[in-house]
Amino acid sequence: MGTEDDIFEVTHVNKFHEALQKTGVKCEKVLVQGAGHALDMWAEIGGDLHKEIVTPAVEWVAACAGVKKGQA
Repeated sequence: MGTEDDIFEVTHVNKFHEALQKTGVKCEKVLVQGAGHALDMWAEIGGDLHKEIVTPAVEWVAACAGVKKGQA
């Protein structure tokens, strides 16, 4: 979530993250400084945002689903 999201307040992601943790759901919270809502909408594919945020997030989700890197 971007820290400058104009749709949701950062408190929403904090509360959601805490609720998931309380129920034992494997989760990770990432706040992207200065990014707004749909932070990757205009990001260049292969650019910094994709390399630093989007790709690791997709890899994390795939790993949680049991998909090995390079398998999908």
